[in-house]
Amino acid sequence: MRGLGGAGAKARQGAAANPVLTPSEFDRAIKKGAEGAYFFFGEEEYLARAYAERLKKAVCGSGGAESIDRTVLDDESYSPSRLADEIRLLPMASEKRLVEVRWVDFSRAESVEGLCSALAEVRDCPQTVVLVNATGGLFDGGDEKRPSKALQAVSEVATPVRMARETPARLAAWAARHFAAEGVEAPREVCDELVAFVGRDMTTLAGEIEKLSAYALAHGRKAVTSDDIRKVCTGTVELDSFALANAVLRGDTDAAMRALCELLARRERPEALLAQITRVFCDLYAVKTCLDAGMDKRAIASELGMHEYRVGLYISACANRGAESLARAVEKCLRADVLLKSTPIPGEVILARLAASKL
Repeated sequence: MRGLGGAGAKARQGAAANPVLTPSEFDRAIKKGAEGAYFFFGEEEYLARAYAERLKKAVCGSGGAESIDRTVLDDESYSPSRLADEIRLLPMASEKRLVEVRWVDFSRAESVEGLCSALAEVRDCPQTVVLVNATGGLFDGGDEKRPSKALQAVSEVATPVRMARETPARLAAWAARHFAAEGVEAPREVCDELVAFVGRDMTTLAGEIEKLSAYALAHGRKAVTSDDIRKVCTGTVELDSFALANAVLRGDTDAAMRALCELLARRERPEALLAQITRVFCDLYAVKTCLDAGMDKRAIASELGMHEYRVGLYISACANRGAESLARAVEKCLRADVLLKSTPIPGEVILARLAASKL
């Protein structure tokens, strides 16, 4: 990322980089005393909101200090100079004040540079704690083995906290606790199925848990069943369509058929499923074409209007495939669509042939 070596770098000269914390490590740290600046990044916005609330209580308490000694800057009110000014202010009702920055896009080099310049003020202002929430695609931190240059720059002036997706096992256990809080029971196998069905986004899961609990209680039951999931919840059709397409690309017929059966078990219409699968292959072809033209992930995302996380998934999926094979996949989808609309062959059979095809 170019542009990270200017004024902000000079302001940070000699600063030691802070290690990237997990959410639980962050929680333990602020219990000992919140100080300096924290930078949330990653996919899991639900966790970010939950831990932002904990930081607010740690700094401002639960009294009236929150309204006096807490400032929130968003994409309309934020600027590096405004943030620097807020950092320098003194608290009025408590020992420290909290400044939060959220919903601001830090995906560009110049935006990170400006942020780092402002956060450098924290070192001389111990009365202020800053939280920058850049989760949900607002910042590219790279991965754990290869952090981005932007993350390296931010870590010199703030403590980064990676809000990564939880594992399915931990999410299932979390779901069970949330069901209990709603007044219903959910066996572990039901929680496992729920995570597999709706995906790993905790905001989505929380909403589905609330719906399922209300549905069970409305029917005079204290337990949630697998059938309830099929009747009430919305599955991650788009991501599972990607899993099916990816299995076809790998030539893994068994995995492709499992993905297809799972999608059909949700009573999704074959026409809608085929449209999703066709879109995945079209997107894969577009990403591969851009890669062949020498474009990187960020440039591809900008060119195609696609989220960078999704671009990363597609880059991995088509790494060992040529554009020609992806074009053939699109053609097979189009032929399947013609069959679906012009012949009496059951849609499930047409999709099964597609899943079992070789590219």
